[in-house]
Formats: sequence, structure tokens, C-alpha cells
Amino acid sequence: MKIPSPIRAATVWARTGDTWRAAFHGENLLFDPKNPPPAKAEGNKEKPTKDDKAAATKPAADPSTAAMMAIEKSVWEAWKAKDAAKLGDLTTRDLSFQNIFGTYFANKRTR
Repeated sequence: MKIPSPIRAATVWARTGDTWRAAFHGENLLFDPKNPPPAKAEGNKEKPTKDDKAAATKPAADPSTAAMMAIEKSVWEAWKAKDAAKLGDLTTRDLSFQNIFGTYFANKRTR
């Protein structure tokens, strides 16, 4: 299988004690907007059965996930409002950052 190229990738690392672990990794294929990749053929899809619908239902909400998502949302809201004080309170002192263009910042200050 040919590996798509070029791509832009981002990985979020979390430290547990002395160990760093990947908490998230995402990749997006880069392409020329004037020459997009060919669309995938839909084909003839059958109607979902009752069993398919049951398998697609959402699992029960995890309280830890809900709490983490609430914090994540408050960080995004502070970012959107350009509220540096709130961002400082919600993030760690030794935060590093990589923007969508691949520029890496070793500390919270991105200017």
C-alpha cells in the first residue's frame, strides 16, 4: 500500500510520571485545490438493518470524558475570546504548541 504524501500531521503527547505517551495523532493529506483527489464511488448501498442501527447507537457517557470535554471547551472559548489570563489558568506552565503551519513554540508565548 502506497503511503499518501504529502501530509500534515499533529500528535498530542501527555506525560505520566517519567513516560511520554501519545494521547492523540491525526494526519491530513495535503493536495492542490485546483487538482483535488478523485472522489470515492458511493456504489449501491443497502438500507441499514435493525442490527446495524443498534450497533451505531452511542455508548453510555463516561463522567471522566464529560469533565475533560468541559475543560477542553472552556480552553477553546478562552482562545476564541483571546482571553490570555483564562488560557494561562487553564493550561500548564510548560505548554508547547505547534500551529497548523507546522511552526513549533516551546512555551506558551506564541509571539
